[in-house]
This record gives sequence, C-alpha cells and structure tokens, in this order.
Amino acid sequence: MMDDILDKTLRILNTDNAFISTSELHLFDNLFDKEKDLQDEQNICNKNNEPIKYSSKYDCSTVKLFNRTENIINKFDNLCQQHDGHNNCCDYFIYGLYRKIIKSNYDAYNIHWLLNNVKDLMEKNNLSNVKKCKLNENFFTILDINLLKNKTALYYFLEYYDKIKKSLNPGPTNKDLYCQYIKQIFGLYQKIHQEYRSKLIQAYIPEIPKFREKFDTNEITFLKNSCSEDLKNPIFNIENIMENSLKEEDAKVNVQTTKEIQENDFIVNVSESAYDIFYNLNKYQEIENQSKIDGSTISVHTSFCNRKTIPDIEHDQRFENLCENFIKFFLLLNSEVHKRVSPGKRHFDYLNYWLNHELKQDRKSVKKFIKFLDERLGKNFKGYNDYINFKNKIYNMNDDIFEKMRILYKLYDNYYKIIEASKRTSECSEYSRICAEEYKTGIEKYLNRKSYKYYNALETFRNIYNNIKKDKEYCINKDSSNLPEIITIREKEKKAVEDKVSTTCKSIKTLALKVPPKGKNHYVHCYLCTYNVYKNIF
Repeated sequence: MMDDILDKTLRILNTDNAFISTSELHLFDNLFDKEKDLQDEQNICNKNNEPIKYSSKYDCSTVKLFNRTENIINKFDNLCQQHDGHNNCCDYFIYGLYRKIIKSNYDAYNIHWLLNNVKDLMEKNNLSNVKKCKLNENFFTILDINLLKNKTALYYFLEYYDKIKKSLNPGPTNKDLYCQYIKQIFGLYQKIHQEYRSKLIQAYIPEIPKFREKFDTNEITFLKNSCSEDLKNPIFNIENIMENSLKEEDAKVNVQTTKEIQENDFIVNVSESAYDIFYNLNKYQEIENQSKIDGSTISVHTSFCNRKTIPDIEHDQRFENLCENFIKFFLLLNSEVHKRVSPGKRHFDYLNYWLNHELKQDRKSVKKFIKFLDERLGKNFKGYNDYINFKNKIYNMNDDIFEKMRILYKLYDNYYKIIEASKRTSECSEYSRICAEEYKTGIEKYLNRKSYKYYNALETFRNIYNNIKKDKEYCINKDSSNLPEIITIREKEKKAVEDKVSTTCKSIKTLALKVPPKGKNHYVHCYLCTYNVYKNIF
C-alpha cells in the first residue's frame, strides 16, 4: 500500500513539477538495470559459479544486482561529477538500492548477502582519499524488508515534501492525493514509535531526527489548514511528534564504537562489523578443506616457512606447522577464483579469528606468529601485498572477545549444517538444539558485558535463523528449538525497576501501621492510593 501511494504520488508530482523526473534523487533509478556486464551476466547464474554453487537459496537476480552495483560503485565519480556534493549523490545511491531490493522483494538470506557485500565495497572506498561513495550513517544492513520499506518511505517523503507543499495551495486537482500521502507518512511515523523499541531505533537514523526537525509547530499548523483530518483522532499533532520522539542518547549508545578491551598495552578496537564475519562461514570452511589438499602450485610457497632467519634463536615447531597451513589457506582465499566470497576483504577478519583459534589452545600470541611470518615472507612471496594489508587487521583476542566470537562461530556453523542436512529429524534437531544453547550463552555474554555491537550480531543471526525455520525446504521446522528471547540492557534495567516498585507497593498493603484512634491517617491513605495506582499499571 505504501509503495503504491509513493509511486502514484511521484507520477502526479512529475506532472505538476516536470523537473521531478530529472531530479538528482532519481539518478540511480535506471542505472541498476542499465549498468551491467553482458558477458559476465551470461554465466553469472551458472550453478558452478559463486555464490550460487554454495547454496540454492541465492536468487540469481540478487547476484546480478550486486554485479551491477559493483560496476556503479567503480564508476561512481564519473556518474556524479556533474552533480553538487558527493555526499548527497551517495545517499541517492543507497536509497536507490533499497528501493530496488524492496521492488524485488528479496528474502532475508539474499538481502543479507547483498548488503554485506555492498558494505564491504563501500568500506574499501573509506580507505581512499579520492571522492567516492563511502560508507556513511545512512547505510544499514537491514534484513527486515518491512523496516527497509519504512526507512525508505520516510527518506523519500522528506526529500519531496517541499515540492508537495507547493502543490497544497488552493487550486491543484491532486491536492487530495498529496494529503492522503502525507497522512500515511504521519501514520507510519507514529506506528514506528508504537511498535519498535530501542533495539531497532538505530535503523531510522537520520530519518526520524530530520522528521522532527522539519515538522515544527508552524509546519503542523500549515498541514492542519491544508488537509482535513478526523477531529477525534487527529493525525497532525505536534505533541504526538515530540512525546513520541526517539531518545537519541539511547540510539547513540547502540551505534557508538567503543574500545572493549586493553591487553598488554595493545588496544583492541572491535568495530561494528567485527562480529559480522561468519556469514560466509560455509565458504571459508570449504576453501580451508580445499587448501589441505596438497597442490604443487600452492605448496611451493610454503617453503618460506622452513627458512632459518636468526641463528641460535629457539625454533618454534608449532609456528612452522601453522605457517604452512596458513599460507595455503591465505593464498586460496585471495585467489581470483574466490574473489567474490569476500569482495571487501572481510576474510581478513575471519582469518584473524582463525589464527586466534589455532593458537589459543597452545597459549601462543597471534602477534608473535605475525612476527614469525615477517621474518620469512619477502616481496617475492606471491601474496605479499595482500599479506601487508592483512597483518594490519591482526590482534590478540582476550578471553572475552574470543568467547563471543566462538559463540557466533558455533551459531553459523550449525546454521549451515541445518541448511545442508537432509530432513532426518534427529540430526536436524541436534543442530537446532546447539543453536539454542549457544544463543542463550551469547545473551548472557551480551548482558554481562553490555556490548551493543554483540547484541546487533545476535539479532542478525536470529533473523536469519527464523527465516529458514519458516521454509519447508529445510529440515528445521516448528518442532525444532526456538532461540531464546533477547532483551536490551535498557529493557532489563526497566523491568528490574518495575519489579522492585511492584514488590514495594504490594508490601505497603500488608504493612502494619499504627493508626490514630480518631480520624483517617493521611499517610496511610496516601500509600494506599499509590498502591492502587501501581496495581493498575502492573
């Protein structure tokens, strides 16, 4: 319904304002269809090609859209050079991509794959000083397509409101349609506050603050005079907008990047995306298994591991053995044939976890292993440039960070086992049970450490897990284990306060107080009134 009224409104706006169709806002509307490599797209949906060969859940159109999006990002400067401000142009691209996803009605599996790969490409641009489309606060990896629709609807409304406002003056025949569109958006705004809690608030930044800034008392008065409304249930109400306003301080807590640990004077700054490294776990595992098959083209490069660099220094056999496995795995991950597994080099973060996992049991340092490699790998090493970039991602995980990563690894490992498993109930139920147990442990970790980044990672997995739980194609079904409910820190603290208040109020009723022989005790009356109020609340 919202999509229909938006498209219809834009068509009418184009009639009333001919320049709408040429607006910079629509710069990318057709490019997602036009910007394609015909030679590449002929074979892009071949079942032997990535990523389709890994799972039948990949939609061919999703892979094509990513391929075209990658071409757009690579040519971004040329596409936007005639327009003012690359920042706005980048926003037009982001919301244009959102609209394309909405119109294609992709499921959570395909949305997550697409947006994560696009995010990797944009993060790569963040390292460049050249003006390109860089990752900004408007880009979110949103799996809920309804939430994506709401966010996009608010954005386009705010962009077009000034044009619509001009058409609300007496005279235009399309005034009723514009008013209907405005009322729907205001209804959507109120619905967002009524239905979504702080755990989803961050997805609406910056649309909600811009909405509140735009519609002050003067603007609301104008809308009341321009569009008729139900007096019993007024939609244009400045009090509703302000009373329902999002608490930005809560949202900022959710999205802020914090330094979580400090170990041996080496600060480990876990970025927002650091926990989001296991989505391609099945592919990484397949490539790792492939790397263990001794192939002459790769094995020749492991000879670096046997080099003796400094005489009389203690030889570390564990590092030498790991070095051979690492180089095989590293070169395959960075090979041309696997480049689409991780377009933005996200596998560097995964390799960091992999190394920490390999060395943790021997109580050896990842940083020392990198020093071991530095002493042996020179510019004649095949993957030297990739190695230089990779080692900047390396850090020693302390027990807390490693355990949180391990939980996510187990969740995604069993998730992919569910996807690949036959419909044998016992096997599938076991994978599902492990997911539920690990998820419960993850919730405890989040609540104890108060890590909102980890909360977001758990929420992302919940969406993916629940998505396949509804799909009859997989062995998982309604009888399989459900993931435990997860609440935010604020919700937990609020409930604790409510429970304490409720207990206190109930105790007042049974409290024996000395009442004067004559007249009513004012304080007893006050306590009982308060108790009755709280009794109704709870």
